[in-house]
Amino acid sequence: MNSRIRYYQTINRVILILVIFVTYSNIVIAQENNYFDGYLISSDGRPIEYANIYVKGRTSGIITDSTGHFKLNISSCSNVDTIIISCIGFQGKILPLKDIKDFKIGKIELETKTNDIKEVVVEASRYSTGDQRKSTLKTLEMLQIPGSSGDSFGALKVFPGIQEVSEGSGLFIRGGDQSETAIILDGAYLYHPYRFESPNGGYYGIMSSFQLQNTSFSTGGFGTEYGNSMSGILDMKSVDLLDDKMLDMNIGLAGVGIRLGKPFLDNKMSLLVSANYSDTKYLFKLNGNTSKTFLTYPTSSDFNVNWFYKYSRTGSLKIFYLNEGDQINVSINSPNVPSNFGGKNRNNFINLCWYQSVNSKIIFRGNLAYSYYKSLSEISNLGLNLNSINKMYQALGSMTYFFNNKISSSIGLNFFSNREVSEGDFSTEPGQIISPYEYKNWDLKYLSNRMAIYNKWVWKFLKKNNLSFGLRYENESKSNENIIDFRSSLKINLLKNIDLVASVGKYHQFLDPKYYSSDIKNRNLIAQYSNHYVLGISRENEDLLFRLEFYFKDYKNLLLNDTSLNYNNNGYGYAKGVDLFLKKKFMKLNCMLSLSYLNTKRNWFDSPYLAPTEFDIRWTFTNTIEYNITNSWYLGLKDRFATGKPYTSNQFEYHNARVRYYNVLDASMNYKISFKKSNLNVIYIAINNILGRQNIFGYRYSDDYSERVPISSTMLRNIYFGINVSF
Repeated sequence: MNSRIRYYQTINRVILILVIFVTYSNIVIAQENNYFDGYLISSDGRPIEYANIYVKGRTSGIITDSTGHFKLNISSCSNVDTIIISCIGFQGKILPLKDIKDFKIGKIELETKTNDIKEVVVEASRYSTGDQRKSTLKTLEMLQIPGSSGDSFGALKVFPGIQEVSEGSGLFIRGGDQSETAIILDGAYLYHPYRFESPNGGYYGIMSSFQLQNTSFSTGGFGTEYGNSMSGILDMKSVDLLDDKMLDMNIGLAGVGIRLGKPFLDNKMSLLVSANYSDTKYLFKLNGNTSKTFLTYPTSSDFNVNWFYKYSRTGSLKIFYLNEGDQINVSINSPNVPSNFGGKNRNNFINLCWYQSVNSKIIFRGNLAYSYYKSLSEISNLGLNLNSINKMYQALGSMTYFFNNKISSSIGLNFFSNREVSEGDFSTEPGQIISPYEYKNWDLKYLSNRMAIYNKWVWKFLKKNNLSFGLRYENESKSNENIIDFRSSLKINLLKNIDLVASVGKYHQFLDPKYYSSDIKNRNLIAQYSNHYVLGISRENEDLLFRLEFYFKDYKNLLLNDTSLNYNNNGYGYAKGVDLFLKKKFMKLNCMLSLSYLNTKRNWFDSPYLAPTEFDIRWTFTNTIEYNITNSWYLGLKDRFATGKPYTSNQFEYHNARVRYYNVLDASMNYKISFKKSNLNVIYIAINNILGRQNIFGYRYSDDYSERVPISSTMLRNIYFGINVSF
């Protein structure tokens, strides 16, 4: 009897366990099948961005991100529903839901339409279609590149065309000054994009690489959609819609940071908030070997808010807010009179970005942006004390219309209002002990409005060839000048994966507000401009990227010192050179090699004749090797070499000598571990300037040139480490 009872009890337990198991399995399977999750790729294996994926007859839908990833909620759908996949330039797909219920994370391939246009966009981790001068980096790639310290600007130096003028992050592109490169975030212009700003551009970019979804970089020959830049474009895109909640913390030797993000409304809205604080005190104390004496170690902090709302299947809004501050106080060693430099900056930027695809023929984009920048600068013993406030208002809009499968046209309208107030004083006899009345006041009140209209046409012919051309008109109220720039680029497919590229264009840039102060006697200063001529060849496949480009630029209307008028527009110059970029994958080894030759001269500012500029650095060579030891362990090495920059060694000549060559060998190692799909944890260590080389960037001379002090690297060999943790 007891044995029979135990038998039935055992049977009941087994049945109960089976019921629980089956029920739990069904719940898990149901949860797994709640989403249609995967990646959209082209026939050649590249990710497809901005593709529409939605349920037929319903308003809900999603747009693929820069990696081609999508995750569509199908929990309320039935087997009779169908999924629609569509993207400009590709053959669409219709998938019955019953066929994808068991679809696991994988790849869906779309065929390219034979006669269709691929919109000229930059896609993550590869060069853009039809524009052979742009490169993009993934967020993780920015973090991993040795020597970049996770800086989005510093990471770009693996590409050719950037000269090593200083140890900062200033982008000196193909013979141009760093002020001649426009920095853009989500379609709006950043006019103060650096931390610890200086004439050489500051030491770090204002945007952390963790905040960016992708970055595109153009070294010349860019289209009419970009303005007020004579040299290059850095176009950054912040993170879009989050597909999962996140909590990230970054702790390093010189700072801490935190990111919190969460999606809402069935993944139609997300909010991402981040804050960072940096204090270099322990970095300098641990490493030592510094050539500078800091009265206050450089510190910075920032707070960011990124709000994204996908209000329809094909439309979205994004608001990005940035509040950043930094300060520094350092001794300046000079053979005349040693002095101290103190700087304190506060930067606010807010940008509303709008995207709307009306149908398969029309795309709208728009921006409303405002920036506020306050700077306090003081140099003791030189009598400089300056307070500046800059406000910039921006309104930008564009429409792209696809006439047919071969021709598209874009038209845009941009408006900028720039307001700057600067006041302070400076000594008429720097370095001397003088009376207050021997100080001169600086008072600048500047207001200018600039309006631009552009039109760009794209024509695709014979499958893999395309031609783009357009005009850009601008009017600036301060100079009351009207300008028209024509720009064109051509891509011809010679053989499989081999293209010939060419571009020609005119690029104007208006003057900085300081050249319109009350001290400047010439009231008729006009915009400077350059003409770009580029010819190149490229080869690209899955494991190899090769680019070789020749370029020539001539400069007109450059500012030149004038004894009676302070400045005139009689300056001129040129830049010519060759850029080579090679990227090759060997199993777990990834190699990048860039080589640049540059010959540039200008007759501008204090140059008495046509002479090399300080950024006339003839040869620049960068070799980067990345080795994925395992899926978790990464090792990187970067060797950067550059010939010396010009400097003036006596009173009677100008830029007649060059400093010794520049060379830095950097290494980094990362350990990555991921606990779930959307999370990534990284432990990283970097050793910069392994060889401990003291690089010289110039000299400070006494008034009679009898004494000099070198301007050298801030640190020699130094170590940095940290950890990024996702919860």
